[in-house]
Amino acid sequence: MATGVLTGFVLVYCVVFAFAACPIDWSEFQGECLHFSRASRGWIDAARDCRSKGGYLMTDDSEDKHNFVTQILSVLHEFRESGFWVGAEDNVFEGQWRWLETGTALGPYTKWASGYPTRNETTNCLVMKFEGTTLFWMDDNCVPWAHGKERGGNHFYICEKPESTDGTGVIG
Repeated sequence: MATGVLTGFVLVYCVVFAFAACPIDWSEFQGECLHFSRASRGWIDAARDCRSKGGYLMTDDSEDKHNFVTQILSVLHEFRESGFWVGAEDNVFEGQWRWLETGTALGPYTKWASGYPTRNETTNCLVMKFEGTTLFWMDDNCVPWAHGKERGGNHFYICEKPESTDGTGVIG
């Protein structure tokens, strides 16, 4: 009897992972796969790493997605004091924020913290940070500071890519 239950469990486990739409270490959200990095980098290096994984820095373009990400990050207590890069920037025209993946302007959904964006010409990349229990958007320097980390530049990051529909999601 115990052998049959164990065999059934292993079979279900294998079937679930064989047809998983997202790779291991990625979370599924409404047809997209999200990867929460365990390393901190500058925004450009974070975007490069997401591309190497077949994705891009996440677009935080809906309240549902933002709430999902907030729930995940709320559980990861070691990251509560850290920021997470996502894929928006205003490098081309100051104050005209665009999603890196699509080139479209931010909106209609936004989650800027009070006083942000700053319109500072050196803070051109979007980072999400907690203020209390609320996850807000802030602008930050895209490149790590050469001397210390007073203002930022190195953050964790979230990659996004479409989920796989061919059963190959577990590879990679």
